[in-house]
Amino acid sequence: MKRILLLLWIIFLQTFGFGQEVANWSLEAKWRSGFLIAHRGVMGHLAQDHAHGVELIASKRLAGNKLWHTVYGNPDLNFHLYYGGVSNKAILGNYGAAFLSIDYPLYQNKHFRLVAKFGTGLGFSNKFYDVEDNPKNVAM
Repeated sequence: MKRILLLLWIIFLQTFGFGQEVANWSLEAKWRSGFLIAHRGVMGHLAQDHAHGVELIASKRLAGNKLWHTVYGNPDLNFHLYYGGVSNKAILGNYGAAFLSIDYPLYQNKHFRLVAKFGTGLGFSNKFYDVEDNPKNVAM
């Protein structure tokens, strides 16, 4: 029963998040969770627990004052800050990222908006593979 409630809570947070919108600007905070799957045998020791993170997103809906805004359905410009870890902090550490993205609407109506998101940015980790200090980190 606890797992079902946890799954529903995760789906709720992933789907809706929490945010505030004022004059084409919005600010969101999202809790992210998942898991690490060892896709090779040498990585089996890395997955110990679920991965967790938090994401802050500042968005601006383009108002259509330029031709390309209207042509692409008034997309959203987003700035993301992410911080989290992937279960084995002793070996893998924590991760962070700052990136920009743009959401192009594919379909939208009064209650629903389906978008294609494209983005790029920078990420960091505080634990890396090192032959002497961290030889078990074969993922980074």
